[in-house]
Amino acid sequence: FKREMKKQSWSFFVTYMAKHFGKDTTVMRMIEKKLTETQLQAEILTTLRKLKIGFFWRNNNVGIYDRNMGAYRKPSKLFCMKGISDILGVIKDKNGCGIFVSIEVKTPISYKHVLIVQQKVLTVGDLKLFKPQSKAEHHVYNQILFLSEIKKNGGLGFFTYWAEHTLKKLNEIV
Repeated sequence: FKREMKKQSWSFFVTYMAKHFGKDTTVMRMIEKKLTETQLQAEILTTLRKLKIGFFWRNNNVGIYDRNMGAYRKPSKLFCMKGISDILGVIKDKNGCGIFVSIEVKTPISYKHVLIVQQKVLTVGDLKLFKPQSKAEHHVYNQILFLSEIKKNGGLGFFTYWAEHTLKKLNEIV
């Protein structure tokens, strides 16, 4: 996976973003600021709450630190899911029906990893047949699986890397 990342140059990523989003320089500003995922999540949630678009919350999906053990406790595997998104919520569609929304936040740089894994999945042709080659690839793969299940069951699920992109995705159904 690391070799794949090195093959995919930074200019490819910037070119892709420019082609995909036109003259919008927001992505370039986000890259220059080098914001963390946590900062991006806060920005997206703040924007959604200010605009009063649905009901959203940050989904904490990290184990709880146990001082006695000196480690993070993992939740029970019975109902625990891998790849659960960072932000969850509910919005009303054009007919007033509630739609579950799952938003996976990535920095613009880590979004590049998502594009590479998605391209590999397309090459294989089936999400279930894809075999991740590294921990990082496996993590993104689990996120893609989770979002595909949300979509398959009538929800809206997507990767995002800044507030404006999130609003564009939500406006498609609102």
